[in-house]
Amino acid sequence: MYLVIILILFFFLFLRITIPIKEEKLNKVEYVELAGGWIGFWCLSIPLVKLVFLEDRLVIIAIKKYVLDYKEIDTLKDFMFKGIKIKHHNNNLPSRIIIWPNEKEKIYKILKTKINV
Repeated sequence: MYLVIILILFFFLFLRITIPIKEEKLNKVEYVELAGGWIGFWCLSIPLVKLVFLEDRLVIIAIKKYVLDYKEIDTLKDFMFKGIKIKHHNNNLPSRIIIWPNEKEKIYKILKTKINV
């Protein structure tokens, strides 16, 4: 019984990240990647986190939709082997945002050019 409930929850989480957001439909997206992440106390494996890089902000879709302007990002740090820890000053988002993208170097390059670190 528990396995069925877990499978149903996993299905709805995966379905949530596959639905395009409004900006994706308008072709205002620079890059999209499915990743893993640690957002607040939620630790989600690949592919349960969707990273959507727009011109002026980063949208992280996981359990909830988190919108982070690039100007709110303070620093980027390596986290373990493939992770990127994003330190920010937006009080409406969880303080812990760590992402595990497949293309770490590409994500680093995009974020560094956007926040000028």
